[in-house]
Amino acid sequence: EIHAADINARVQSEIDEITRQMIDVEAQLFAAQNANNEVTMLQEELAMLQSERRAKRGSLVFLPIKKS
Repeated sequence: EIHAADINARVQSEIDEITRQMIDVEAQLFAAQNANNEVTMLQEELAMLQSERRAKRGSLVFLPIKKS
């Protein structure tokens, strides 16, 4: 009986440690997903701004002279 209680305590301790590791990995995964979403939003915003800049350049009456 004492031996069984020791085994249960050790196994429960191992389960608790695995649970802590799972929570840590889940938090890292969540942070990575948020970062990926932010990267995607920034890429979309950059593409929109590049498109807007191209459209504005097309509206110039005089094209700027490139400096050599």
